[in-house]
Amino acid sequence: MTATRKARRLREPGLLTTESQEKFLRFRQAYYDEIQPSQPTECHYVDWIVMLAWEVKRFIRIKAELINCALLEALKNLLGEVLSSQGLSYSQRDELIKDLGARWFVDDAGKAAVAALLAKLGLNETSIEAEAHRLRAHEIESVDRLLTSKQQSLEKALRFIGKLRKTLGDRLRQSSANVFEENEPPILIASRANDGE
Repeated sequence: MTATRKARRLREPGLLTTESQEKFLRFRQAYYDEIQPSQPTECHYVDWIVMLAWEVKRFIRIKAELINCALLEALKNLLGEVLSSQGLSYSQRDELIKDLGARWFVDDAGKAAVAALLAKLGLNETSIEAEAHRLRAHEIESVDRLLTSKQQSLEKALRFIGKLRKTLGDRLRQSSANVFEENEPPILIASRANDGE
């Protein structure tokens, strides 16, 4: 068996290879510490809740990364619009877009140059984010649907464990009441000496 397959077998089910098992185990432990399941059924539902909550976090992260990965393309699109009216040749414009696009991510001078160009059209960094969102709108919409579904499932699971606990509590109270009824303490009968008073 290869080391990769062995490592996958040792991972928690449902974790991606890019996700930290250590972080997941701490995340799960926090839920166990808070909910404190006392029955195997409760443990099952806590595990379900943990995986749903982890997937919600995953989809939020994926959504942000979809936009982050589109920022360069978005920036180049906007720079192309700004520079199209600057009287540059296609190759000059393309070279400047590549240069500014690369520098925008790593140095303040590049950011300042891009900000100055974008301002000519009344745009700013938020415009870059908006363009990135537009470029990945279909994928983001798909992730949003999955995220909404996972959030609804998580809410349902949390409500269910609350009902399970209430049902368990009701059953324990009823059992306790039955035990007390079956084992009622003896009724004290007043002594005859007290009857004569």
